[in-house]
Amino acid sequence: MERSDAEIATLVVLVSRVRDALADSDDLLAAAALQAILDDLQGGGLAVQAARLSAAVRSELLGESAKEWLTRLLLRCEPAASELAGQILDAIASSNPLDEVGDEVEASPIVIGGQTFHLVPAHSSDPDWTMADGRTVWGGSILAKLVVEGHINVEGKRVLELGCGLGVVGLACAQAGAKEALLTDIDIGLLRAVDCTVRLNGFSEVLRTARLDWTYILKVTQLSEIFEQQDVSSHVPFDIILGADIIYEEAHATVLLSVIQRVLGENFASEVVFAIGLSQYREGAAAFASLLGVCKDKLKDTGCDAGCCQGDATVHWTVESASGGNQKSGRDFWVYRLRSAPWDNKSPQ
Repeated sequence: MERSDAEIATLVVLVSRVRDALADSDDLLAAAALQAILDDLQGGGLAVQAARLSAAVRSELLGESAKEWLTRLLLRCEPAASELAGQILDAIASSNPLDEVGDEVEASPIVIGGQTFHLVPAHSSDPDWTMADGRTVWGGSILAKLVVEGHINVEGKRVLELGCGLGVVGLACAQAGAKEALLTDIDIGLLRAVDCTVRLNGFSEVLRTARLDWTYILKVTQLSEIFEQQDVSSHVPFDIILGADIIYEEAHATVLLSVIQRVLGENFASEVVFAIGLSQYREGAAAFASLLGVCKDKLKDTGCDAGCCQGDATVHWTVESASGGNQKSGRDFWVYRLRSAPWDNKSPQ
């Protein structure tokens, strides 16, 4: 048996061991086998070893590709095995052209700023109703477009995204030159998909994920405590907080405004920017506008408004149509910018 054949045979045994261990719900054994696979990848020429792993997976798993297999493990395994699957996926991604990704994993292409990225759909045992089937971008494409076109400046900045969904805004931030971005959501199924999307698109150095319930921001004594248990505390404070279409119910609006007042009042972030669907489709959107004191008539006539909201902290805000006031349909979005201090001009960048 030639050396390459022998190494493929060894990898076939390891892949089989992972499969059998997971079938027996033995995450530790699966993790041990995945660690052996990772060690094998790192022990020789990466491209050659990745090709051998691909051959081993196709041989043992009836034609399934290595990336497809690892994506499935990343999304559905327990943390120990999932993390190792992600590291192997990183290694493979660095040895293969990104344009092959769409053919090997269950991912949907999306074009942002002229560049094609791939979004992995989410698999969640208990998805929030607004997540639909874990395949819909919702208002993320609106905010992502504003980011890549420079209307929302993230270059060189630390970014926090609330309600990241499938991660499209994070991809836009990475493309637009953000220093780093922390993408958060309450749904673990979504975050696993986003982790995979980040790796597949080669942005692991810029983008990270963390689970976040907005109400926790209002409960902690110090805002620096929010991410202490998730090893991402180095990201804080942030230059800008983003959110795309995350206000649906009236209760969302009340909580979110309280969150905004706290993060701005305590200098946890310098600015907050949201893209929110029109109020006739979102009860929360109407409630949010009312809480801020938005003038509906002015918004209708000019496509923009600005003001100041008093509360636990003073919040200065502007709102304008994402289409520049030229509403072509009732499915438009409003872009809110909020800060603790007023802008020097009426067109904040």
